[in-house]
Amino acid sequence: MPGGRTCPENTAARPAAIGGSRSGRSKGSGRRSSGLSLPPWTRKGGSSGGESLFGCHLRAGQKGGETVGLTRRGKGSKVMMVVEGQGLPLGVLVASAQRSEVRRVEEALQRVRVPRPRSRPRELVADKGYDSEALRRRLRARGIKPCIPWRKNALARPGRKPDLGGYRKRWVVERTFAWLGSFRLLLVRWERRAHIYLAFLLLACPLLLLRAISG
Repeated sequence: MPGGRTCPENTAARPAAIGGSRSGRSKGSGRRSSGLSLPPWTRKGGSSGGESLFGCHLRAGQKGGETVGLTRRGKGSKVMMVVEGQGLPLGVLVASAQRSEVRRVEEALQRVRVPRPRSRPRELVADKGYDSEALRRRLRARGIKPCIPWRKNALARPGRKPDLGGYRKRWVVERTFAWLGSFRLLLVRWERRAHIYLAFLLLACPLLLLRAISG
C-alpha cells in the first residue's frame, strides 16, 4: 500500500454522536454498540467540514529502520493522526520521533482525503504541544480555525487568548489511539520499513469504520 494513500478520510464530521463505549449494548438487540453514527461524508447528500482533532503517539521501534529516531524514552516513531468529530481516522502520518511535531501538522493534514463540497476542516483541535503562532497563522491562511491552547510556561502575549470552545473534545483523538491499541501489531513497531508499518495503520483505519457501521 503506497505511503501517500489514506483510508476513506478527512476533514470532519460534526460531533453529533461523540461518546459511547464499544462495550455497551443496545436495548433489546443483544448486539455490541459502539455509540457512533456514520460521519456525514459517508452518506449520500451528506456534508463535511466541522472539527478535526489532531494527536500524536510514540511507538517504540525495536529494530530501528526508517523514520526511527532517538528520544529520552528510547528509539521510536511518531504516529500522527487527524480524526473527525467522532474519532474516525481521516489522515495518518508516520514520522521520526526526533522531528518536531509542530512541523509535521500540515504534512499530516495533506494526508486527508475527502470529497467536496468541503475538503478541509473548519477547525483543528490540538493540545498545547502544538502551541506555535507560526502554525496558527498558516492554519488561518488555509481557512482553518486553530483551537490550540497556550503552554502554561509561555510568556505573556499580546492580543486575545485562543478560543478553546472546541478543546473539550480533544479526548476523542486519544480514544482513537486506544482503539488502534487493540491491534497488537501496531503497539510496537517491528517493521524496519516505514511504508510497511504505515500500511498496517491504514489497514486498521477502515476496520474502525466497519466497527462504527456494524455498531
